[in-house]
Amino acid sequence: LGAMGACLWFLYDGAVGYPKKAEIWKAFEELDEETRGEEWPKIAEEHGWPELAPNEHDYNKSPEDIFFQFLMAVPAGLASLWFFLLVVLARGSWIEANDAGVTSSWGKGFKWDHVTRLDKKKWRSKGIARVYSEGEGGKKTFVIDDFKFKREPTGQILRALEDRIPREMIVNGPSEAEVEASASVESAADQGAKS
Repeated sequence: LGAMGACLWFLYDGAVGYPKKAEIWKAFEELDEETRGEEWPKIAEEHGWPELAPNEHDYNKSPEDIFFQFLMAVPAGLASLWFFLLVVLARGSWIEANDAGVTSSWGKGFKWDHVTRLDKKKWRSKGIARVYSEGEGGKKTFVIDDFKFKREPTGQILRALEDRIPREMIVNGPSEAEVEASASVESAADQGAKS
């Protein structure tokens, strides 16, 4: 939303704001320096402009300044389009665990017994785990992402996978069972300290 807001702001400034300020500055500059103070309020009132005399920094907008606003709108617009597409494309997508493995709405998946490694490097910080598997179709990588899918079922699928593979296949992070056991120990220690 921030990128979209910035894009719209730049477009407004390039199409409306800066040209209007340039017009005000040009009218102000055309006045005789000696009589500007007297003439400006009348001209400003006629055109619906601010009565306060414009300053050069805020009102002297060149064609390059105006072009630059449109130029800045491009990356902001592309960024907002990219995020919008991510949301639209993820909408309605799902992953599902069954007896054989995990499948997805886009046709990708893996079988439990084909998993060679579960990389949890980004699981704690971003909710992303990578499942590496090797089967009939060769080597594959499947991304489990709790941002794209409902968090709780995604966590359950990850736990189901961990229950089916040896601990040494889980790399760059603890298993969910280890996290739960650690939390239980800490909770018991806290309870003991309060007694």
